[in-house]
Amino acid sequence: MGVGEEAVIGWILHRGKQHAVEPDLAGVVVHLVFVAGPFGDFHNHFMFHRASDVDGVGTVTSRPVTGLHVVSLCTGNAARSVMAGVLLSEHVPGLNVSTSGTHVIEGLPMSWRTADAIKSLGLEVPNHRSRQATDEELDRADLVIAAAAEHVRWMRRVHPRAAAVTGSLKRLARDLAAPGSAPFAQRVAALQLDTVELDPDWEDVIDPAGGDAEVFVETAAEIAEQIHRLAPRLVP
Repeated sequence: MGVGEEAVIGWILHRGKQHAVEPDLAGVVVHLVFVAGPFGDFHNHFMFHRASDVDGVGTVTSRPVTGLHVVSLCTGNAARSVMAGVLLSEHVPGLNVSTSGTHVIEGLPMSWRTADAIKSLGLEVPNHRSRQATDEELDRADLVIAAAAEHVRWMRRVHPRAAAVTGSLKRLARDLAAPGSAPFAQRVAALQLDTVELDPDWEDVIDPAGGDAEVFVETAAEIAEQIHRLAPRLVP
């Protein structure tokens, strides 16, 4: 297959006309494509393409932007961690996202308030069932994003092996260094997340539990703002 024979972008979600970028029959490699649309529209379908040469025949392979595994953590895995997980999957191509909780009744669907809050962001509602955080999940996580300081404390107490990669969403959005300065693991280690002093006054995301629909929408908006700041830094 020649280098121009595969679409650079297969499709664009949510808005606008959906079609592949036309192949370049002259064989010119496309290095960059600008699209007039919100960043989130690419979801997990935006891929980098690399041309290689095998026996004189050009081939095209693709890889996700990031292969990191990130865990979104809250208390019941019913609202905050679910909202954050949807936003992470939407805004970080190729990111492996799982969501779980510290004190969970497993197998419960999200409430209609959580679903409506996700819809208010223009995102699709996942087929979610609540999950308790597991040792296996946390051991293989490159980063655990906690909704509040209490969840960071829980990790330090219950699963200290992953405490060094666990931080609150707001702290990570504020302090995690941009890519290019060092590999991802080093940038996380520099934050000293397992020993840093926690401050719920500014680190906690609003817990909408027991609130009306408006509170859930406000929580979703708060999480979205922080994810938008953090997403560009979730690169190896």
